[in-house]
Amino acid sequence: MKKTALLLFLALSVISCNFQVNTNKDSEESDEVTMSTVLDIHDEVMPKMSDIAKLSGALKPLITEDSLAQKKFDDLVRAHEEMMNWMQEFGTKFNSDEIMNGAALSKEKQDLLIQEKIAIDQVKETMLSAISDAENYLKEKD
Repeated sequence: MKKTALLLFLALSVISCNFQVNTNKDSEESDEVTMSTVLDIHDEVMPKMSDIAKLSGALKPLITEDSLAQKKFDDLVRAHEEMMNWMQEFGTKFNSDEIMNGAALSKEKQDLLIQEKIAIDQVKETMLSAISDAENYLKEKD
């Protein structure tokens, strides 16, 4: 499981580095969800996984003395798990040609991509909220 998640993470990282973003004004104004749109959201929040690890480490010693620290820690763990689960599920729904080379998507795959955008938006919100809450908590503890 961890090996699969690591491989998926590495694949998505490589993909995102090689993916060209479409800057066509007409496509930006449309409601069409593209693979690059979804991967851009992933790429925006993936680096924040290190913030989650750092904040989790800072909160762990405080858990025994403060139940609020436990909640903040649990929120960070949930945010981490949501990202890992999203990456794993995303990798099972789309093949490498679709992800890496922008291969055309069938109607069914386009519908899946729309759902994946909704899902990664939720992951982003969960991560940013958990990070912000943990940072604010730790500032108050200082």
